[in-house]
Amino acid sequence: MIEELLAACFFTPLIAALLVAPFEAVWAKSSRIILLTATLAVFTISLLFIPAVTVHGIILKHSILPMSVKPSSVGVLLSITLVAFLSSLYNFKAEQGGRLPPPVYSGFILLLLTVMIGLVVFDDLVILYILVETTIGVTVILVTHKKGKFPLQAAFKYLIITAVSAILFLAGVIILFNLTGDYSLISLYEKPWILRENSNLTLLAVALITAGLGADIGIAPFHGWLPDAVPASPDTVNSFTAVEGVPLFYALYQLVNPIFQAYPSPYITGLLAGLGAVSVIIGNLIAYQQRDYMRMIAYSCIDVYGYTALILSLFNTAAYTAGFFYLINASIMKMSLFQNLGVVEKNAETTNMNNLKGLAGKLGKTSYIYLASFLSLTGIPPFAGFYAKILAYNVIYNFIAASNIILGVLALTALISLSLVALAYFANSYHKIFLESAEKTGLKTGEPHILTWLPSLIGVAVSLIIGVQPQLLYVLLS
Repeated sequence: MIEELLAACFFTPLIAALLVAPFEAVWAKSSRIILLTATLAVFTISLLFIPAVTVHGIILKHSILPMSVKPSSVGVLLSITLVAFLSSLYNFKAEQGGRLPPPVYSGFILLLLTVMIGLVVFDDLVILYILVETTIGVTVILVTHKKGKFPLQAAFKYLIITAVSAILFLAGVIILFNLTGDYSLISLYEKPWILRENSNLTLLAVALITAGLGADIGIAPFHGWLPDAVPASPDTVNSFTAVEGVPLFYALYQLVNPIFQAYPSPYITGLLAGLGAVSVIIGNLIAYQQRDYMRMIAYSCIDVYGYTALILSLFNTAAYTAGFFYLINASIMKMSLFQNLGVVEKNAETTNMNNLKGLAGKLGKTSYIYLASFLSLTGIPPFAGFYAKILAYNVIYNFIAASNIILGVLALTALISLSLVALAYFANSYHKIFLESAEKTGLKTGEPHILTWLPSLIGVAVSLIIGVQPQLLYVLLS
């Protein structure tokens, strides 16, 4: 029975994606109901892995397919399905149509959920490569859902950059296969001597995989597509893709971690940490200058991915837990922010913060949820973001201070300073959009439908609960 749950978690959204078009043909507007039902089912299945895997501390493997769920991956899986379900709730009322017909749009959303789950549960190099590229391909198509010329331009730019990344990633996978003679990720753990004996090829494979997946994620300097793709995408698509970084980072870690354990080269740590540090700096400093709130969020995403890369680059148990604790909370908060700003954009018909003043009067609930979301994202208590930042700072400081305490203190000071920059530009956006006095708000309507603010409120509530009881998420990543 438990083994069937593993297959059901992956195949449920895939089957639903195939059923959307036939049902829509006989029952108009059924695609949203199928999307909501499928995401709820997958989220429920993910919850069942807690007693089956986490409580018993076992690795659940499928007897036929190269699939497994580990105690350390349950939290990752839950975050993906939770964001998908809450985004489906938001989508139920917020989706207003676009370039893609409703069944095609819902089908691609369900396919995206399928491949993101696959990135967590599959243990095969070739399958992982296919899933990564499918994730990017589906996302490129979804970017074009918003009508107009700009989404097509952004999608083309996204496609070109990630096409290059696909070649780099494939080259890294081929090198690993030639070294181990096996496509299974387990072989990377079982044949460490081969990786050590061929250290130059091993390092080349790591560099190619990191560059390839780094571009797909949006880590600097491979982030060129992200600042355009986010404002070009509909708010409903941004809500779903807010969690895309979680499975992609998980795939990157699953590929590079066994290599590091076999050949713990400082070059591997230096590569990922360097990319992470550059992303944090670029993300925060450019986000601070933005007047378009969607571009601000896009550069904030680069900061989030940079922090995650910096933490995970240490390749130990504490770093894994801290990195994904931080990334999961940030992804849920990004989902909430995308939904809040989607409500603002639909009502005010602009993304320029300088043209938005005093909206709290008519969008009271949205303004409060936006405030709580960015406070959690920037690490303010009592939300989960605060505990996530403490974990991150502790792991990074201990690693650097083991060699030089002064450097550890300087690194910690720099990270805290950059976090204050993030707090500053989010606080400024809140003031400009919601608080600054204006004689006329320019809103088309007042407080929107409950399904356009309830999902983001649930996301904030989850962050608050985890902030008060961090062990609830901590145990799902241990």
